[in-house]
Amino acid sequence: MTVAAFLSDISGFLDDEEDHSSSSSNVHQHAQLTDSVQNETPAPTVLQAQCPPPEDEAARKRALRNVQTGKRRDAYRKRLKEERRSLRCAEVELAARLEELQQNHRRNDSGRAAWRAIAMRQLEGRRVAEAQQERLQAAVKRRREVIQDVEDSLRKRLREVEETFSTERDTACLGATDDGLFEAYLGELDAIYTQTDVVFRSCEAEPTTGPFMNSKPLKKRDGDVEYFENVGVLRVPFEFKRTCGPVGGHATAVPTA
Repeated sequence: MTVAAFLSDISGFLDDEEDHSSSSSNVHQHAQLTDSVQNETPAPTVLQAQCPPPEDEAARKRALRNVQTGKRRDAYRKRLKEERRSLRCAEVELAARLEELQQNHRRNDSGRAAWRAIAMRQLEGRRVAEAQQERLQAAVKRRREVIQDVEDSLRKRLREVEETFSTERDTACLGATDDGLFEAYLGELDAIYTQTDVVFRSCEAEPTTGPFMNSKPLKKRDGDVEYFENVGVLRVPFEFKRTCGPVGGHATAVPTA
C-alpha cells in the first residue's frame, strides 16, 4: 500500500467518525429532550410520590443511564475530535514529506542515469584499450621471436666462418716460429684493412660506428613519471631486403645428413 492510499483511507475514516458523532449527538439531544419533558410533567399526588409505580422507577433509571451514556459519549467524542485534529496535522506533514521524497527520488534518478552513462563510456573505453594492448603484446611477441631466430642464425653462421678461418690459419702456421707468425698476421691485417672500404662498397653496405649493443639504459620521462629504457640492438651493416633473403633461406633450410 502506498503512502497516498494510506492517507486517503485515513481521510475516509475521519469522515465516517464525523457522521457517527453527529448521529450520536442527535440521539443524545433527543434523550435530553425526553428527560426535560418528563421533568416538566405535573407532580403526582402525595400518595404517588410516596409510592412511585414501577414504570416511573424504570423510566428514572433509564434516564439516569442515558445521562451517564451521554457523558461518556461526550468524552469519547471530544477525544475523537482531538485525535482527528492530530491526524489531520499528521496527514499534512506526511503529504509534504511524500512530495519532498518524490522530488528527491526524481533528482536522484536523473543523477544516477548520468553517472551510469559515464561509467558505461569509461567501461567501453577500457575494453577497447585492453583489446588493443593484447594485440600489441602479441605483435611484439611475434617480432621478438623473429628477431631471436635471425640473431641465432647469424651467430651460428659467424661461428662457422670463424671456425673455418681458424682452421685455415692453424694449418698455414704449423711449424712456423713466433716472429714469423706475428709478421705474417700483421701483414695480412694491413692487406685486409686496405680492402675494407672496397668490400663494403661491393656489398652495398654503409659502415656503422659505435657499439653494436647499447648497455647503458636511457633515462626518459613521461609526464611526471621517470623511467629507464633498456634497448638491445644488433646492427647489421647490410640492406634489409638483401639480408632477409639469405637469412630466411638459411633459417628454413633442411640440414642434409
